[in-house]
Amino acid sequence: ELPVQLGNLQGHSSFIVQSIVDATDGAARTSDWVNGKAGATIRTPGGTDAANTLADWAKKGYLPDGANGTDLPGSVADFTAGKGLFLFDGSWDAQKLDKSAHGRVGFIPFPGTGDKATGIGTSVAYAIPAKAKNPDLAAAFLDFMNTPEAAQIQFDTGFLPVAHADQVKTDPDNVMSEVAKGWAAVNKDNGLVNFFANSTATMNDTLTSQSQQLIAGKTGPDQYLDALQSDWTKGHQ
Repeated sequence: ELPVQLGNLQGHSSFIVQSIVDATDGAARTSDWVNGKAGATIRTPGGTDAANTLADWAKKGYLPDGANGTDLPGSVADFTAGKGLFLFDGSWDAQKLDKSAHGRVGFIPFPGTGDKATGIGTSVAYAIPAKAKNPDLAAAFLDFMNTPEAAQIQFDTGFLPVAHADQVKTDPDNVMSEVAKGWAAVNKDNGLVNFFANSTATMNDTLTSQSQQLIAGKTGPDQYLDALQSDWTKGHQ
């Protein structure tokens, strides 16, 4: 059996790396690096463990052949076809997984330090411009977004609700149902960390190119971490 399904054409191995960093170092420390806090570094116990783990998994054949040439949708398709025991993915693919492998796929948040749940993600922000032509209408929409009715609509279309996630009605076997439970745990433990790719304007490109080289055995864990930290330093000068 293939242990871990992965499509790394756009650098989605960063989900694996960040999950390990978040879990080992804790959400607060990792957030300092993502958010550009002075003196922060990816050369931490978590960073070292994550880079070594990704290289080790690739060397041992725990990742699929051709992962660097497969995109995320392709890896999801392979996963639902039964190729791979685990897939590091986000809630945006929950509905797709349910349709293709209902009852055969589950979701768990990554366990963090002291058994605290961690998760990678961010939120969607809504605002009313100061010069909006219809501010009252916009305000009414924002009010609606915070109702149980809107929560059900958001949940049914594959998104975590703005509020009232505990009131939605759903099949308990659905992946989204487990995503909601996972989010509750992450929220309770204050374990949400923004995506590594958002730490600088160029970090996504660096994560992609460097992880592809690491998986291909063309670079090592130390060089991988050096490249990430160098990008971070340039982005926060």
